[in-house]
Amino acid sequence: MGNAFTWWAEHALWRVSRGLPRLVNIIAAKAMMLAYGRGAQQVTRRHVMAAARDTLAARKGVPIVPLAWGLVLLGLTAAAAAGWDNTLYVADLKSRSVIVYRLRYPPER
Repeated sequence: MGNAFTWWAEHALWRVSRGLPRLVNIIAAKAMMLAYGRGAQQVTRRHVMAAARDTLAARKGVPIVPLAWGLVLLGLTAAAAAGWDNTLYVADLKSRSVIVYRLRYPPER
């Protein structure tokens, strides 16, 4: 007995699930049920794509808020590393805010 999934089906499964184990399991189970219902010997890319369309979590794109925060933090980190304005930026991810510390050299007494 060979693989249950064709190479293209495995690639499609990886792409639509974004590598998230929970989504891999859900979409793979739906694709296998679809292939079984159609009497196929292997799960094909078409089965995986149909299962992904049926799965709400797989239809979501890349969330923009975490991406935006990541870009902001990357810019702030680069600016702080460059010694820009002697300012230290600390991200508080729980409250989604940035704390700014002004550093003075030498420290005042």
